[in-house]
Amino acid sequence: MQTGGVESAAVRLFESFQSCTAAAERCVCEESGAKCYKESPDSKTDVYQKNRTEPELPCENYNNIVKVKGMPKSCAGGELGYSFRSEMFSVLDDFYAGDMSLEDVFQQVKRMCADMRVELVQQRCTTGHDAADNGQILTDLYTLMLSVNAGASFAACSSVGAKIAEQYGGVERYDWMYYDSDYYYQSEEIKGIIRLALDELSEEWGTERVDYEREESDILKHPSGGIDFNSMWQDKASSHKVACMTDLKAVPPKDFSFFFQASKNRKWDRNNLLESQKGYIEIRNKNQTWQSDVFFDIFRREEIMFYHMDDFAERFLLGYKDMGEECRGFLARFDIFKITYAVQNGDKIWDSR
Repeated sequence: MQTGGVESAAVRLFESFQSCTAAAERCVCEESGAKCYKESPDSKTDVYQKNRTEPELPCENYNNIVKVKGMPKSCAGGELGYSFRSEMFSVLDDFYAGDMSLEDVFQQVKRMCADMRVELVQQRCTTGHDAADNGQILTDLYTLMLSVNAGASFAACSSVGAKIAEQYGGVERYDWMYYDSDYYYQSEEIKGIIRLALDELSEEWGTERVDYEREESDILKHPSGGIDFNSMWQDKASSHKVACMTDLKAVPPKDFSFFFQASKNRKWDRNNLLESQKGYIEIRNKNQTWQSDVFFDIFRREEIMFYHMDDFAERFLLGYKDMGEECRGFLARFDIFKITYAVQNGDKIWDSR
């Protein structure tokens, strides 16, 4: 879709309104609005000399039509922000499904930002030429796009984990979590593409580049769930209540995945409580896979409901030392537990990370 012509037309329309003057005769209204005098186009002397500080507009009503209202507090909010978010998610959903290239995403980001500027011009929020307004558009949309990217990458990752969960305890109870570094790295690629697109638009629109580091460090501006893959994973984990990451800044090894389900079995067997309480864990690194049951017992006096992953792997995971230092180091950033443990300890499990 080509937006350059539409955008230029909108801006030209606005300018034509600003520069319009009456050819034959015009109204020149006093500040009080009580009187209106006529002026002939051939007259050498104005009947009424109007204040030079007043805008050069034909009349009071016309002034209301073309008046710039000013920019919204944030372009990421309201109906425009919601529409932008939905369209951006659709684009990234196609990317993570393998139906769109990085170059395609780059072009779509530029188009959607241009469309946002056209909408704001048409709503008389800006002229389209104001450098500060143009800068705000790009800055506001940056963190919004990062948030959408985090959500889309997690959704794609979770769809893979659901297929594993279906083989064991099922997906309905949401007592499982899946981490795949492929989606972490893809989300970082998209982040780079977003920055490239905004840098190019900054130059085209005559405004300063977005201060990316400042925007990312301002947590108060972050939408719910966070703006990166690890933060979004942790946010969803707090809902599932069976796992958490202890270091959200940790960078995973490539070709790494981690799956945990708190209840391996779909049905509860009162005659075999230990078997019914078992969880399941599966770890992949490059072309190797490690699998193990996870022993829980919530009925003992000293309940077994929680493990640090490095402690669990060293005690129970056969071949743990063969994983390699990088894989073992990242695996140690996970804790796993029963939902009962999460309920007893509350949100502090995730708030302290």
